[in-house]
Amino acid sequence: MTRMERRRAEKKLREARFFLGRLREEEGQAVRPEPEAFDFYASGFLAAAVSVIYALRYENRGSFDHWFSKWKKALPPEDAQLLGRGWGERDAEVHETGADIVREQRAMRPELVKGFHIVAPLHPGTTLATGTWVSVDEHYFDTGEERVEAVDLFRQFLGLLDRLLSELPKS
Repeated sequence: MTRMERRRAEKKLREARFFLGRLREEEGQAVRPEPEAFDFYASGFLAAAVSVIYALRYENRGSFDHWFSKWKKALPPEDAQLLGRGWGERDAEVHETGADIVREQRAMRPELVKGFHIVAPLHPGTTLATGTWVSVDEHYFDTGEERVEAVDLFRQFLGLLDRLLSELPKS
């Protein structure tokens, strides 16, 4: 098989990786200047991730679809399910009511929260009182059978797309 063009797909993969990095930064934050930042980054990640496949299809008209069909059929069941899940969440985000991300708040001690620190106490010399807790957001997908952290699912989906690009015909 002839070599497949991948330049645009690789850029979309880097874009998805960028958004995944932002999602990792947002997850578990107690204070956010933009409360919807996680949702915005998730939307960007899903759009960029699925665009990897669309870019390959566009760049390799005629040859990619047949190769991709065979590639999907050869996937282990859990990877095929992951591909369908990632694509489905992207479709829900773009064409329906949004990705099925559940947000829950969890109380944590401030010293356990990533990046949390008091910049300036209300009164000099004061500290947080014993028993003080802060609330952090956690994001996950709930299938009814299992609960999967959103960032972890996105990381796995990105790994599958990395694999897709690495297995494209090179000659």
